[in-house]
Amino acid sequence: MCIRDRVSTMQVQAEINAAMKGATTAMINANNQINLQEIQQTMKQFARNTEEMDVKMELMGTAAEDMGGDVDDEAEASYEQILGEVGLELVGGNAVPLTKSKAKDIGCLERQLSQLKK
Repeated sequence: MCIRDRVSTMQVQAEINAAMKGATTAMINANNQINLQEIQQTMKQFARNTEEMDVKMELMGTAAEDMGGDVDDEAEASYEQILGEVGLELVGGNAVPLTKSKAKDIGCLERQLSQLKK
């Protein structure tokens, strides 16, 4: 039994060696086909382009935020002026009637403005 087990083990090892030889040959062929310097240059270029794109995206985002903030402030001021002229005010994004004290203040200011224009 001991000899039979050894023979069986040797056959398995021979099959493993043959498989490893085939894998090694395949790896050598793959290595010969790959141009490592070209891959490194491509990866460096990709990293540069990615970084450049990130910087541009950040700049565009900042510019859009800056531009959007001014537009929103101007639009809100215009809405408040228009609503004030018709007796409404903007509260929480909704137009509601002006309170009496605010309406009086606006009426008083409008009278003062008309007097100054004369």
